[in-house]
Amino acid sequence: MITTRDEIIDYMEMCTQTRKDKDIETFSANHVADELKISRSLASQYLNELFKEKCLIKVLTRPVLFFHRNILEQQGGFVFQQLDFLSLNELEAYLQNHSRQDYAFEDIIGAYGSLKGIIDNFKACMKYPTRGLPLVLIGEKGTGRKNLIRAVYKYMLSQKIIETHSQLIVIDMADLQNKDDILDILFGNSQKKDTYPSQILQSQNGMVYIRNAQYLSLPLIQKIIRYFSPECSDDDLYALCFESTARIVLEATMNHEQQLDMFQDIPIICTMPTLYERYNEEKEAYIYRYFQSESRKIGKKIIVSTNVMGKLMAYQYTDNIDGLKNIIQIICANANADHHQEDHLKIYTYHLPAPLLSVESHDMNEYKNELSFIDVQNYQQGQENQQVEKIFDSLLQDTEKFFMSNDGQLDEFMNVIKRHYHQYFEYLQFNKRFDQKQIRHIELSINDIIDTIFENYNVNEPTNFTSLISKSIYFIKENRSFMNTWFTTHHQKIHELSLFIQQSFKNEYEMIECIHLYIYDSLGIKFDEINKTIFTVLLADYIRGIVKKKCLGIIVSHGYSTATSISDAVNTMIGRHVFDSIDMPIETTTHEIVEKIKQYLVRVVTKNDLLVMVDMGSLQDIGESLMAVAQSDIGVINHVSTGLALEAGYLILRNESLKHILEKVNDISQTSYRLIENTKRKPAIIFTSENGVNTARRLSELFIRSLPKNIDVDILTYDYFELMDSIQQTDVFEKKNILFIFGVSDPKIPEVSFVSLEDIMSMNKVDELYSDFSIYLTAHEINEFKRNLMKNFSLENVMKHLTILEPTRLIESVSESIEKLQKLLNVEFSNQTIMGLYIHISCLIERLVTKEALDYGDVTKFALEHADFISHVKTSFENIFRNYGIDLPLSEMSYLYDYISIDSPNHITRQKRGLL
Repeated sequence: MITTRDEIIDYMEMCTQTRKDKDIETFSANHVADELKISRSLASQYLNELFKEKCLIKVLTRPVLFFHRNILEQQGGFVFQQLDFLSLNELEAYLQNHSRQDYAFEDIIGAYGSLKGIIDNFKACMKYPTRGLPLVLIGEKGTGRKNLIRAVYKYMLSQKIIETHSQLIVIDMADLQNKDDILDILFGNSQKKDTYPSQILQSQNGMVYIRNAQYLSLPLIQKIIRYFSPECSDDDLYALCFESTARIVLEATMNHEQQLDMFQDIPIICTMPTLYERYNEEKEAYIYRYFQSESRKIGKKIIVSTNVMGKLMAYQYTDNIDGLKNIIQIICANANADHHQEDHLKIYTYHLPAPLLSVESHDMNEYKNELSFIDVQNYQQGQENQQVEKIFDSLLQDTEKFFMSNDGQLDEFMNVIKRHYHQYFEYLQFNKRFDQKQIRHIELSINDIIDTIFENYNVNEPTNFTSLISKSIYFIKENRSFMNTWFTTHHQKIHELSLFIQQSFKNEYEMIECIHLYIYDSLGIKFDEINKTIFTVLLADYIRGIVKKKCLGIIVSHGYSTATSISDAVNTMIGRHVFDSIDMPIETTTHEIVEKIKQYLVRVVTKNDLLVMVDMGSLQDIGESLMAVAQSDIGVINHVSTGLALEAGYLILRNESLKHILEKVNDISQTSYRLIENTKRKPAIIFTSENGVNTARRLSELFIRSLPKNIDVDILTYDYFELMDSIQQTDVFEKKNILFIFGVSDPKIPEVSFVSLEDIMSMNKVDELYSDFSIYLTAHEINEFKRNLMKNFSLENVMKHLTILEPTRLIESVSESIEKLQKLLNVEFSNQTIMGLYIHISCLIERLVTKEALDYGDVTKFALEHADFISHVKTSFENIFRNYGIDLPLSEMSYLYDYISIDSPNHITRQKRGLL
């Protein structure tokens, strides 16, 4: 029997097929209700359920409109990534932008990167006559297999591998109680046509997608595979569908370690990478995609802290892409709860779920500044590569002009390339987004390779060469999508440029090619032709520069990259390669340094003079040790710096004599100094507590949470008694401009105002507090700050934040104990003292519950001198001892006594007996 739901689906399918001929009202709930003779509310309910099930497209106009998703996808030859639209114009624009004859997986993140090999395999299998080739796609949960297979279906439509009326049929093995039924479901059963209509026939020569194929047995898989063989026509199993050309794709949920023997007969097995294995640019694209989706859903602009981005990039998600999507939904929900009255969401680290808070941010400097924010709407995939794309495009354009001019001047050609490779190297050197740990790992992996190759060719390695190669490899690895797309677009021009390079710089290209082959064997990363071109010209320019210079320069320094940094800076500022460098470990002996320089000199084929600039006076005499291998004069300058090297570099470039260079540099090598005292002190707020730094820190967190935005004020936390120390006062109050001190008890620091917890909780005397923030917050933000303080600094919320104990029960117990203690001591505590006792006793109970009692004072002396006080405390705290199962040690009683005694005239307003 056809249900109302089925009738609505059929009706929407029919209307969408001919939507251009229909009145727009046809796609509203009212019209559907009238046509099918049902109530409007029932029609609306079914339509919205079908939208949630991703069967319909929804347009949020008045009235709301619905369209059949599959029909629109078949007509346009694409798969929807967005299912709701604000207007018909937005929907039509989407259809126009995505409907195309040549679909290239452009909406699939990683199509030209980590998924390129998988997509190429799918293309080969789907195009193979007559039914394609069997293929299984395996992967962990949430890796995006379903979306990829839908995209493959869209590709087949656009390439006319299947007809526009063909269907994508999905069969989930997890839903089948009897797994053997899959054969009847796929191929049909002539004896049970009503029970098992063939899904292959239902697809109308389209695609059948079998999910969770790990539930199939090997015999079942072998029978499914036989469908692809021409001999299947002889088997009754395939009698109903042997004329079909439908493709079958298997998908299984398993990881790399699980056995794949069951798929041994399938020729192509593709493994979907986990989100952790995807390239950084792809992970970032997913993060922005889901933030943009949430922005559309809640109708608010979303701005994300770069620190949040760093943690999202670094976290390993249990359910991969699905896990990331769920996390972003939680983050946006948390932020929306905080900013529900605002027109935008600003997402900070405290909006993250607990598991992400402890994650170390991705090792990118850009992701380490909490005050930096990103507008997710401004993100476009691949925008980070635009600078490199411009450099490469310009390089190709200028070399093309050079070839057209046909003047054959090789020096001019080298100048053309050098202009662009300087820009490229500057991008590699100073890109803050690069993961320096990975680059260092690459550098260590290839260092010996490059040293060996330069030694074999008897050539010295240019300064920073290994570092630049390492960073270019990292860039290639992390941006394969961009690189593949760019090379595909410019293949012919790159090929012409590469041929010219190979002919003009044969030896240098041979060296770079050799480096590339060894790196590929070691790291599995291919060095592309544009990078080969750039590094070939760099090497050629270096070798030709040696021949032309009267004097060679080399900087020798201790440290990981001290010499390299100085020489690289000088070469960059001069615009020519003047200095080579040798970096030495700190423990390197003078003899080892001499041997290293000798190796350098042996590879210099010309009889140039040599200027050696060293970092220590002890190396000044190494020149005499080098004369055995030198073919000309050697000059040594100690205490090298960037300034001295720059001066020497300009003199070398002007081909001055070595003696003149030494004299000139010696004249200017005088040390000068200047002391600049910092008279501007950064503003700060001190939070203090008699219960220690942890309690002060928790109070500061409540205060910071009340601020409507981050402000440029340092937050400092101190133990109350440490703050009273004169040394501590001298240190902090000289270096910082203290706006005020916040706590329970006033430490009475001269000329520094004090804001008490009691004042905040009662909202008394807080005008001065607001005036301190007037330069940081607008009037609207001050009002929001007031509201937040009232909410966050209620007694119950303070107790909840300061301890792990249940606040309501805790407040009742502490209140009863304080009241008893006042009666027994025959005193009345001030409100400030009572507030402090609430906090102190709550923290005291938590310490005893967690068995972390204080070790405080001379308890023996205290017991002898204050027996009455001890007796009164035990009586007053009897209910707490009983409720929480604790005993109060003498050390805690001693601390409590001293706490009540702090500045007693202010803390106790009326003292009837001299117990204190």
